[in-house]
Amino acid sequence: MWNIKTNQLLSSALLILFLMVSCSYPDSPKLVAEKFLEAFQKHDFKEAANYGTPETGKLLKQIERIEELEKEEIPLPKGKIVIVSEEIDGKTAVVYFRETVSGDQVGAEEKLRMVKVKDKDTGDSEWRVALSKTDLKIPEPLFGPAVPDSLPVSSF
Repeated sequence: MWNIKTNQLLSSALLILFLMVSCSYPDSPKLVAEKFLEAFQKHDFKEAANYGTPETGKLLKQIERIEELEKEEIPLPKGKIVIVSEEIDGKTAVVYFRETVSGDQVGAEEKLRMVKVKDKDTGDSEWRVALSKTDLKIPEPLFGPAVPDSLPVSSF
């Protein structure tokens, strides 16, 4: 026979189990990309860095610093981000997404590169976003012009 205490105990156990599962680090490139893009779109670069590689974290720190110095936010997409698909190839993946501009209109399909890395604390492998400056569509003046690999002798 079930009594009230048994029901309460069972409900509490299920709630704790649900919270543990929902708070655990997602093990899917798609889920990590969603969380990263959500934070990035809100200009929450510290949160976004939690889903990126150390190199991605450094890049996000640069963007955050630029916003602080310029005292204005870098324009980022404002529409809803929709994950289209993911392609996993061993320890790398690509997540394809689009931005819903207004209503049924959608922006161009874009991609986010992902890598699987070992967590230094737990030793577990986790999917992380691997951004580079060329992946971002931020106006060049914010990062400065590209530096050529070599300078012509006549420029000295």
